Amino acid sequence: MEIVVQKVSIRIFLVPLAVMGLALFAESWLLPLLPNPHPVAQVIDVVFWLSIASLFNRGLAFFFWQPMRCIHKVQIPKLLINLTSIAVWLCAVVLVLNIVFNQSIVGIVTTSTVAFGVAGLALRDFIADFFAGIVLSVEQQIKIGDWVELGGSKGVGRVVEIGSRSSRLVTTDEGTLIVPNTQLTGAVIQNYHLPEMFWRDRIYITFGYEVTADQVKRILLSAAKSIPEIVAVPREVRVEVSDYTERGVLWKLKYWIPDYGLRYPLRAKLNRQILRNIHYADLAIPYPKSVLLRGANNLHTSSLGVDTSTILRKNVLFLSLKEEELQIISEKSEKRIYVAGDKLIRQGDSVDFSFFILHSGLLGVFVNEVKVAELIAGSFFGEMSLLTGAPRSATITAIVDSFVIRISKDLIGQLLQLRPEIACAMGEVLAERQLANRKASEGNVQPADYEEEKKGLTDRLAAQIRGFFFGSA
Repeated sequence: MEIVVQKVSIRIFLVPLAVMGLALFAESWLLPLLPNPHPVAQVIDVVFWLSIASLFNRGLAFFFWQPMRCIHKVQIPKLLINLTSIAVWLCAVVLVLNIVFNQSIVGIVTTSTVAFGVAGLALRDFIADFFAGIVLSVEQQIKIGDWVELGGSKGVGRVVEIGSRSSRLVTTDEGTLIVPNTQLTGAVIQNYHLPEMFWRDRIYITFGYEVTADQVKRILLSAAKSIPEIVAVPREVRVEVSDYTERGVLWKLKYWIPDYGLRYPLRAKLNRQILRNIHYADLAIPYPKSVLLRGANNLHTSSLGVDTSTILRKNVLFLSLKEEELQIISEKSEKRIYVAGDKLIRQGDSVDFSFFILHSGLLGVFVNEVKVAELIAGSFFGEMSLLTGAPRSATITAIVDSFVIRISKDLIGQLLQLRPEIACAMGEVLAERQLANRKASEGNVQPADYEEEKKGLTDRLAAQIRGFFFGSA
């Protein structure tokens, strides 16, 4: 890397230094042989002064602009660099006219003023845009990379270039907006990167009047906090009531995203997660109604009294159970809300052999106090301890308030006594989960004898289940 920098620096200064050297050589050896004054002498002087201007601009670029960008991480507008370069060349031209051609500086300035005045009348719009570009470069209220909203419903775009007369913006649809600089300085512009790059978005969703505030918060907060980009922003996610409508309560989820450009992708991801949570909570988004039945049972249903048979029916561990068996588990299982920070189970425990299903909320999985995963609505855990008596392999902690279904060993034992063949079906589910986990850890390579290995593991687990519940295989 050092060698590359040296080569670049030599290449930058080589041409103007060579030209200056040739001009000095010609002035020392060639001019004494020519009559004075001579046009060749003037040409050599012009070349000499212009090479000095070129050398100054290159030195400015190498010793000032480049360190500002690379070392100090300052974004230097291209327009400001070009203006500085033009100013240096104009000074060089004035010096050439004064020193080489003996023109008065006062006369040059007077003539230039008249010429610029005439040109200014003809090019006033261009000049206005030009100086607006200078203002944008100096004030830095709008910088390259910022997301800005233009007034007059002209849309939102990311600034990719601030030119001498206009600026270029790219919209969220990958379209291009060419905006005169005077519109950026003369209109009301909302910059979504000021004062910070964080941007707050919101989603509105309606729930029926029978859904409690606690249920809504569990569904929405767990959805938002399951998205890493939202969690990474050091701002609070909030759930608020927005309005009361004929369909139900209109709720507002307010969350922060790291950049406005991620607004639509993250909103789509969040909506998918919300719909998933609603599905596993066995709720439905209400449709418009002309008449609302506001009975006491409709408005005051307890979040702990919801029917859990639907989520049990979707659980792979219970696919072999009959409808009446699912209803028994739904009625006799414990329903409990764990507030954020509560520990449901602890790693290494071998006292409580319950099985858990997350109805709504968000849980964290910690191994040796290190977070390794998150559990979302519909997830279940503790099946190995429930069915085989194995110690807890991880600590499960509530990240947000979570509604959890707890199924005890005694309850499963009652079903196994009525239908012992359930042990084989549950053993097969455990075998499939263990093989899937091993496959993922080994790079998604499935063994050739998968079915045979699955059958052997199923038989061993089924025997282990019977031994744990009945004391014999």
